[in-house]
Amino acid sequence: DITGDPKLQRIKLRFRIKDVKGERALTDFLGHVITQDYEHSLVRRRTSIIYVNQTVETKDGQKVVVKCFIITMDKINSARKNALRQKLIQGGQAAAKAEKFDDFINSVIYGKLSADLKKELHKVYPVRHAVIQKTEIAQAVAAAA
Repeated sequence: DITGDPKLQRIKLRFRIKDVKGERALTDFLGHVITQDYEHSLVRRRTSIIYVNQTVETKDGQKVVVKCFIITMDKINSARKNALRQKLIQGGQAAAKAEKFDDFINSVIYGKLSADLKKELHKVYPVRHAVIQKTEIAQAVAAAA
């Protein structure tokens, strides 16, 4: 609803209100998550799913936990899964180091990072989807634990 783009309705954004001024609430971004029905709609039979969880640091020093998954065209063996996983980790860390926090989150939410990662992963093995499933601010995760 924030952007007005119907394609982005599969994404839930999480905020924490830090202050209220009149009718405006000042918030901190906590993270995002995609809806489960969207995630289930991507999965097909005879494909492999590879999950990756990593903590990346942006250019301005903000740590973000990024949870993604890859869906391949066909079933693959563990060596190819590991190669794809390593390439995804390298690509995610490089993308985070190159951008400030706000730009990094925008590229995640609008799908630019997913598209770039998919293009890189396609060099290793044909990939149907590369999706960033969830992001969380690392300090918020540590405070909750």
